[in-house]
Amino acid sequence: MNTRLFLIIGVVASIMACEAMTDDVARRDDTLTVVASQFTAGDNMSVCDSAGNKITYVIKERAFIPQTQQRVRQDNALAKMGPSLDKPYYQIRMALPIPSAYTPTEQGALVGLDEGIYHHLHSAALETLPNGDMLAIYFSTPVGLAENDTATTFVQCRRRAGNDYWDIPELFFDTKGGNDQSALLFRDGQRIWFFGGGRGMTDMVPFRVCFSDDNGVTWTYDVPRLDKSASDYTAQPVSNAFRDPEGNLYIVMDAKGSQSFLWRSSDNGKTWHDMGGRTDSRHSSIVPLDDQGTLLSIGGKNNDCEGWNPQNISRDWGATWEKATPGVIPPLGTAQRPNMIRLQSGDLLVVTDSYMHKKKIAPPAGWKYGNECVVGISKDNGQTWTFKQLPGTLPQHHRLDHPSLGYVTVRQSDNGMIHVLTTTNYPGLEIEFNEAWFWSAAGDLTADTFAPYDLGEGWTVDPAIHTAVWTQYWPNGQKRVESTWNIWATPRDGHRPLCGRIAEGPARHYDEQGQQVGEYWFHDGVLVGTDDSDAGIGIKNEGM
Repeated sequence: MNTRLFLIIGVVASIMACEAMTDDVARRDDTLTVVASQFTAGDNMSVCDSAGNKITYVIKERAFIPQTQQRVRQDNALAKMGPSLDKPYYQIRMALPIPSAYTPTEQGALVGLDEGIYHHLHSAALETLPNGDMLAIYFSTPVGLAENDTATTFVQCRRRAGNDYWDIPELFFDTKGGNDQSALLFRDGQRIWFFGGGRGMTDMVPFRVCFSDDNGVTWTYDVPRLDKSASDYTAQPVSNAFRDPEGNLYIVMDAKGSQSFLWRSSDNGKTWHDMGGRTDSRHSSIVPLDDQGTLLSIGGKNNDCEGWNPQNISRDWGATWEKATPGVIPPLGTAQRPNMIRLQSGDLLVVTDSYMHKKKIAPPAGWKYGNECVVGISKDNGQTWTFKQLPGTLPQHHRLDHPSLGYVTVRQSDNGMIHVLTTTNYPGLEIEFNEAWFWSAAGDLTADTFAPYDLGEGWTVDPAIHTAVWTQYWPNGQKRVESTWNIWATPRDGHRPLCGRIAEGPARHYDEQGQQVGEYWFHDGVLVGTDDSDAGIGIKNEGM
């Protein structure tokens, strides 16, 4: 039977299951509210399982538009502008502010951060946009709660083309009563796709789908139509998506335990089919090797093959996978994953940790790069690799022995620059470099001089002392919150100043009449008087 016809039949059957249930059968009919700004409901906003239980998703518009979705260029004039590709370039910058990143208590609101921006921002998606901007989407969890808690949110953050500073993180969306966890972004021509996980809602919604055709200003939200109820899965998209020559769209997702698999859509993201095969590692990074269905999976975490991270090959677009063989990178564990992409040059690139942090397991014998974070390039479709240390990286915020990229994501922008987004650090970083740097003997080339940039609406910069004041206002024009930030600071676990934002000094709150109603003092990003020695220990089930 034709695969597409089989998919349609499965979807129709799931719809009929809801309609066929008789009145004497107890069933759920739940509504989940999705709080977001400039989101439009898509073609499919409700699903039914085989028992007739129904979930409907409803968009609730926020009272204001986040800055991330404002002042966004719609031309591509800056997309290919950037540093020379012939001269080695390597730059590190903070991707997240402190707070909220791993403060001992929830302190983001005190400095004026948006609702839903908590201390744990993890499993980030990253994508380069057609206009030259970078967009990151994390999930965020409050102190002391598990990653699969319904309090989690999706958080967005933008770095605008030509700017060294990431915008302040803001809420992307919050599913009230549902779990928001694990993001994937995929650039598909002028369209940006978002795939977001979330545990415990229903086996008919292992992920949500959003897309934007205007560089992330507005989004269409949808839930997938599956040909059958999802099974042997964990509702966590990973970091890769791609199309085959026939236009089928594939995304990577975690299976149960230490495995991963592919979902396929043959109708541009509306209906989806589990390809069936499973790799031998959680958080696998999967890239096509040709146009005939050959895929390479470089393992993620929680498994090994003869002491190395497992590697699998599929010859049929993920319907089956060959037996695992020892890969080329060390095995990883909690709060770690590698990421692999194909570069514009045609080469493959992978970024990864070397050391298994939680279990304190050193790399296998034969690994030549110590306990460092590394980048590797293969010029022969993954047969052989050349590796190089990524200098200037930070350790995990609560495991300080060796550097880590956490749940890392890598992308290449139109100007040829390569961007690595890290998590679990204090704070998360963006590392930007070119292939000329990789093939050179150069190390960390991060600029050692400060250059002020446009930090966004409401920011006033004093470049002489490397500080900025962020002022936010009530709708009537009165001052609401005013906080002070160090914007050229050395992170707690770092050795040099970086472009970023660390709260330093007073944060003052005012009522709608302009009267001051609160004052909080920050030092090195932490509220004065709070103990930061145990920052991060409140995360439960970190890096699931």
